Amino acid sequence: MKLWHIVKGTGVNATYNLCGYPIYKIKEKLNIRERIFCKGLLSSKKTFCYEKGISLKEFFVFKKCFLKRGIYKYRAIVKLFGLTLQDQEEVMAFYKKYKSKIPADTDYLCFLSTGIGEFSLFLSLCLNNFMKQNHIKHPLFITKNKYHIALLNIFCPSLKIILVLDFPFQRVNEFKINNIRAKYFFPLPYFQQVEKDIHNKRIHFGESLLNFFELNNKKFDVNLPKILSKWQYTTEEKLKPFSLNNKDFVFISPQANSCQRINIKFWNTLVEKLHNKGLKIIFNSSDFSVPPGCLTADFSLKEAFVIAQKAKAIIGVRSGLLDLLSMSETPIHAIYTAFKDRKDFPPMSKEYVRIGFDLEKLPKEIRKSKIYSYFYSENLIEEILNNL
Repeated sequence: MKLWHIVKGTGVNATYNLCGYPIYKIKEKLNIRERIFCKGLLSSKKTFCYEKGISLKEFFVFKKCFLKRGIYKYRAIVKLFGLTLQDQEEVMAFYKKYKSKIPADTDYLCFLSTGIGEFSLFLSLCLNNFMKQNHIKHPLFITKNKYHIALLNIFCPSLKIILVLDFPFQRVNEFKINNIRAKYFFPLPYFQQVEKDIHNKRIHFGESLLNFFELNNKKFDVNLPKILSKWQYTTEEKLKPFSLNNKDFVFISPQANSCQRINIKFWNTLVEKLHNKGLKIIFNSSDFSVPPGCLTADFSLKEAFVIAQKAKAIIGVRSGLLDLLSMSETPIHAIYTAFKDRKDFPPMSKEYVRIGFDLEKLPKEIRKSKIYSYFYSENLIEEILNNL
């Protein structure tokens, strides 16, 4: 019998055994995740967006839930040892928690639940028209992710954004919080519909974005990245030890959230052949082991954009970062792989990923880079090298 043994299931499901005794178990099915300690002596349960709690045997020590009362009427309820600590409409619970961060002149709340690609496209292509169309003068962006702050600073540094720990329950349509209009960018059903439209109608995700904001027939009022001199300075300071010159290096971006990853052997071989051509490599990844001879550092989104502008080429798996970098004027070699099986979305073949997320189909008003597109294969490296 092993002292410590982990039995893996599908997804995050797993049982952790100590001397054959299950001391910890994690179970996930549909939108419910449970963590069970010592065969149920202590457990926690989370129903995504609705309820979470901690139990001692069958008695709730702590419970927080959203109960639906009518259309989009949810109440935030918090209980400790059965005693009700909070019971109020959940949008007001959010407002009371964060009202000190909301400027008095705010006339629109934008809750950000989106990746780098969609948010870059929204800020560059849709934001100005959306604000004019809805008579918005002082929007406040609200996020749980720091990369949203970086992107807003890149495209619209004068607009305000705050970082919070939680959101009100997600809604599809516009709603109000303390008489301030609010909207999710973007609700889960939006992303699910985008992927259905790609499969059924072969629609590009950029077209879906314009449809969502009813901007298809509008003349674009665009925002292009605004790179401040201080970002240039901090980036150049980070690059000093590497002795890089303009256009003597390649920027490689191997990571993506949805696309399947490409094995490190491919990147090692690509890097070796680029070195043989006299090129240096910036390898932008926190998830891969860095191939020998590559340069890397903890680059922010702003710094990544500045570096990409100076590169001879960008090579990467199709990701949201490539949407941003397509505005850099540096040639991009985008590699399309299939979408993984994700919790709320089925897998998608690399052919449909290309149909729905083709960088070459981004509007010319914002896409400034020449795009080379490839389906991943083991023989791809020579094709990329021939196009450099």
